[in-house]
Amino acid sequence: MMPSDTIDLLGVEPLAAGGDHWIYQHPAFADQLIKVMKPSKKVHNLRRPSVRRFKQMRVWQREIAEYIASLAHNGGHCDRLVRQFGFCDTSLGPGMIVGRLNGPDGALAPQLETVLRDANTSLSGLEALREDANALFDTLRDIRVDWEDVTPMNALVTGGDAPRLVIIDGLGSPAFFPTTHISDRIFDAANERRRAKMLRWINGTIAHRSADEAAQKLR
Repeated sequence: MMPSDTIDLLGVEPLAAGGDHWIYQHPAFADQLIKVMKPSKKVHNLRRPSVRRFKQMRVWQREIAEYIASLAHNGGHCDRLVRQFGFCDTSLGPGMIVGRLNGPDGALAPQLETVLRDANTSLSGLEALREDANALFDTLRDIRVDWEDVTPMNALVTGGDAPRLVIIDGLGSPAFFPTTHISDRIFDAANERRRAKMLRWINGTIAHRSADEAAQKLR
C-alpha cells in the first residue's frame, strides 16, 4: 500500500514527455506539473562523482543548482525559467514539481520547435521571436544561468501575440569541472555561442518563410 501522501500516477496518461522524463498534470493544482524520471537502461560511468551520488537524477540536480543561481542573482523568481516548487512522492518514483505554462487557448504552451515548424506562424511572429530570443540570452547573462542544452525543444513560447520564451529543460553543465562557473569571460563567451545557435534556427526559419512568401507573390 502506498503512503497516503503519495500521488498515484498509475494509469494516468502523461501530458508530454522529455528525453529523460514523463510530465503529468498535478492532480491537486492546475498551475503545476509533475516530472517523473523514465526508467533508464543506460550503463552510466559510475566513476563520475555526480553519477555515483545523484544517479539518473543528476539532470534534476543541475537544473535545481541553476535555478538557485537565478534566485541569487535575480533576487527572486525569473520568469524566463519554469518555476520550481520542490519534490513529491509518486507511484512512479520521485517527482519534481514545476509550474505549468499555458498558451492563449489554455492548453500547454507550445515548444519553440512546434512554433517554428507551424506554417501558420507569421513572418512578423518569427521576427518577434528572434527579438525575444536575444532578450532571453541577455537575461541569462545577467542572472548567470548556464543553459547548456540549447534546443527548440527545451523552450516554450508563451505570451500569445507578444511571444516570450521560457526555458523548461537543459539547464546546467554536465562537465566534470564547469569552467563557466569560475570565469565570467568563459561564461559570457559560452552564452554568446548559445545565443548564436538559437538565432540560427530562428533565422533559418525566417529565411525559408521569406522565400516562400516571395515565391507566392510571383505566381
